[in-house]
Amino acid sequence: MAVEFIRQIGELQNETQERGAMCNQVRDGKRYVYRIIDVPEKDGILVDATESQLEGLRLKAVHRGKIIYERPKKQEKPSIEKLSENVVVIGSVYPGYDFGYVDSSSRFIHNMIIPTLEVFDMEKMEAHAVVAADLPEAFYRVAGIHEGKITVQAGSVVFSAQLPEKYI
Repeated sequence: MAVEFIRQIGELQNETQERGAMCNQVRDGKRYVYRIIDVPEKDGILVDATESQLEGLRLKAVHRGKIIYERPKKQEKPSIEKLSENVVVIGSVYPGYDFGYVDSSSRFIHNMIIPTLEVFDMEKMEAHAVVAADLPEAFYRVAGIHEGKITVQAGSVVFSAQLPEKYI
């Protein structure tokens, strides 16, 4: 396997690294967000919300050209709202954990922390909770989704299930 050096994170002026393999950079007085695998000048997405609108929110992901932030307070049920043209805010029943499965080929973001799957529809701006029965209390992580089947890790256990058609 040949390893190729790409770049040193933080070598760009005004660049900072965030949790979840995310970066942001201030250029010409404007803030841009991108994943560490992106080319900052080309793939950076303009944060078109004010600092007061973003106060208290946590940067979580980039999905289909949108910057995803999370509300840090526990919600009664999952929620999603478009804050600006480029910024979407989600609310989770269990916020603060590493974020779920984000794949730009799908309009959905899937998040599973406990035996509840949260599904965020980025096109319809809808959030849903699907409770999975008979699963242990554990820290869950969505490992992947392929052909409508979700694979999840819960501690030392790995399981999969067919997603409901409306969440594929």
